[in-house]
Amino acid sequence: MNQQNVSPPSHEPMDDEISLFELLDVLIRKKYLILGITVLVSLFALLYSLQLPRIYRAAIYFRPPTINDIGMLNAGALGNSGIDGQSGDVREILEIEPSKVYRDYLTHLQSRQIRFQVFEEVFPGVGEGDIEKRRAFDGLNASLVLYGKEDKKKDVVHEYLTLEGGEPEKIALYLNLLAERVNDFTVRALITDLEL
Repeated sequence: MNQQNVSPPSHEPMDDEISLFELLDVLIRKKYLILGITVLVSLFALLYSLQLPRIYRAAIYFRPPTINDIGMLNAGALGNSGIDGQSGDVREILEIEPSKVYRDYLTHLQSRQIRFQVFEEVFPGVGEGDIEKRRAFDGLNASLVLYGKEDKKKDVVHEYLTLEGGEPEKIALYLNLLAERVNDFTVRALITDLEL
């Protein structure tokens, strides 16, 4: 028979412990290397960030109109209805609901035609030819994003429009003019509907 020598397990302590003092000693000895690498990486990150183009974001927020906000439109609806306003329920007479005005406004906000008119007004010298101008407009239009934020307390969705670009004054002007032009267009469209 074959005999194998099996040694009994030893009860000697294992020598795989790490001393904190040894680690601290290594860190102190390598402090200039650690500091140098940290400074080098920080300088690289700083130089890289300075090379990036500055991008600014402008946002404009919308809220649904109230009945008071569209009172003049509804006053026009009363005048066109031939009713003297003395009798009957006013709720039955109103032709324009705030939700319809808001839906129409958001629909007109998506209009490429209105967006392009405002683009030509704010950025008149962009692009020498029609193709370059359309390309610049398409780039701007692609960075124009409409978001919805739900307000659960009031059961309403508030919309906001954002635009990113390198010229903060112009992108803010573009958003404000766009909102103004869409508002004007929406009011004119509603008044035209009432006159029919």
